[in-house]
Amino acid sequence: MLLSELIEKLKIDTGLTEIAEATANRAFERAVTQVNKDLETAYECDDTQITPEPSSLHQELFLILAAWFLAHLDLVSASKMVTSWKSGDKQVDRSRQMLTKKEIHDDLWSMYRDLAGLDDDPEIAGGVQYEQESQL
Repeated sequence: MLLSELIEKLKIDTGLTEIAEATANRAFERAVTQVNKDLETAYECDDTQITPEPSSLHQELFLILAAWFLAHLDLVSASKMVTSWKSGDKQVDRSRQMLTKKEIHDDLWSMYRDLAGLDDDPEIAGGVQYEQESQL
């Protein structure tokens, strides 16, 4: 399957009309690696395609994981810019925005685990231990 087809679907699913090609390719590389690990498949991903042709279920798993990767990047970059301050009668608190981003991130991970038929113990995301907490 051509990556360009999956990237177009990813843009529709995420609402992100401008995704850098290198970022999208990396998202699908990670998605393929995770699906191969979790479902013991043997897909390969290069700069243009995924081989062999994935089933429709596996395509959906790739899309969810690619969206999860993009949400993860957004979460990491947002965590660097979280500011909360108070001065007199003025207050700025962006911590709720961070929690919303984390909820989207966690929902995508749960959606993947559910669709793939995987239990949630242990929660490993992209080879990195991932702790799910209600607060950051």
